[in-house]
Amino acid sequence: MKKKVIVGVGLSLALVAAVAVLIIQINKPSGPTIRTSVTLAKQDLVSLINVTGSVKSANVSNVYSTLPYPISTVEVEVGDVVSEGDLLCQLDTASLKLDISKLQATINSAAQASNLTLNTTRDQYDLAKANAEAEWSSALAKAEQAFTAAELEVYNTRQDYRNVRNSGGDDAERDKLAAVAERAYYSYEAAQDSLERTKESIELQRKKWEEDYANSIKKAEISSDLQAEYISLQMLNKNLSDSTIKAPVSGTVTAVYAKEGAPVNGLLFVIEDTENLKITTKIKEYDVTSIKPGNRVIIKSDATGKDEYDGMVDTIAPTSLKDVAGNAVDTNDIQFSTDVVLLTKDSPLRIGMNSRLNIVVDERQSVFAIPFEVLKEDADGASVFVAQQQEDGTYVAKKIPVTLGLETDFLVEISAPELTEGIELISDIDGLEDGTPIRLSKDMESSSLAA
Repeated sequence: MKKKVIVGVGLSLALVAAVAVLIIQINKPSGPTIRTSVTLAKQDLVSLINVTGSVKSANVSNVYSTLPYPISTVEVEVGDVVSEGDLLCQLDTASLKLDISKLQATINSAAQASNLTLNTTRDQYDLAKANAEAEWSSALAKAEQAFTAAELEVYNTRQDYRNVRNSGGDDAERDKLAAVAERAYYSYEAAQDSLERTKESIELQRKKWEEDYANSIKKAEISSDLQAEYISLQMLNKNLSDSTIKAPVSGTVTAVYAKEGAPVNGLLFVIEDTENLKITTKIKEYDVTSIKPGNRVIIKSDATGKDEYDGMVDTIAPTSLKDVAGNAVDTNDIQFSTDVVLLTKDSPLRIGMNSRLNIVVDERQSVFAIPFEVLKEDADGASVFVAQQQEDGTYVAKKIPVTLGLETDFLVEISAPELTEGIELISDIDGLEDGTPIRLSKDMESSSLAA
């Protein structure tokens, strides 16, 4: 009988335990367990575009020469600081100076011969002109004398006719004098015509002489034209001046290709401004509309570690990169050449270094920002969730609608009247809706998420 009693007591205890477990299960909150959260805090938000580039001088001058003379002396080496006008190298101009002397002598001799020819032509013209003027003067004097005599004869014969007519002479004598007077008048007209023709002839001859003289002088000048020789002399003198190779700008000599005794072969020196640097880079097609000259740039380099330097976008090419033929590169990776000016003075960056550029597209100061996984976006818009404790001690998810702002690669700006600094936002938002029952992990129960 004792054994049966023990069994009955055991069954009673088991029943009580089962009822207790059932009550616990009924009161235990349902829904997902929240294990992680994000503490909302204000921070500075920066939207960046990351590219790489190469450090270059903002001012580069390549010094060339194409003169066909060997290099006599080289006055600088890599690393030398030069000022504008400083001597870089001197070409050997011995043969050039000899050519200049020869051509100058040829020009002088030709000029003397030309002057002699011109003077001879003028003297010959002056002599011939004087002889012609004498002949013209004689012919004109004769014509004028004949005209004067004819004019006087007309006067005399007319006077004789008037005297006979007035004295009452007979008709025969009067008619005879009238005929004489008429013939005298015809002779007068002929003499007058001859004088005019003589004058015209002299004028025409004089004009022809002047034209012939001008043509003779012109031919002499053409035959002795030294314009081509003078141009050649100017070119040789310019080559002599250009044979002294000087620095076109102030800066640091970063490359020397000139060698003493060697012939000139195009590029001789590279002079760069090492104090004013820029970084050349390329911007992809889908980023180029977001960047403008003046955008702030954060510059880093492999050689300088984590140190950051200030920069600014200076220029963006108006067209995409081109091939050697000048045509836009037709690929799926369209890029635009961009220059960034280094603003930090006395930086350890050097020409040729590789650099990493963070171009600041936009930035916000002291705003709420969260990771994208904390944000829920649906037909109602964007929202975040907090745990809200009920009167019975259980928790539900509370949905807070938010307005979105600046986005970066990992964070997004949010704003809402209910947001305050320090609140915990639920990170495990899968399946959550406003009012969804949730369970907090032990760590979460002790955090401000459960407050």
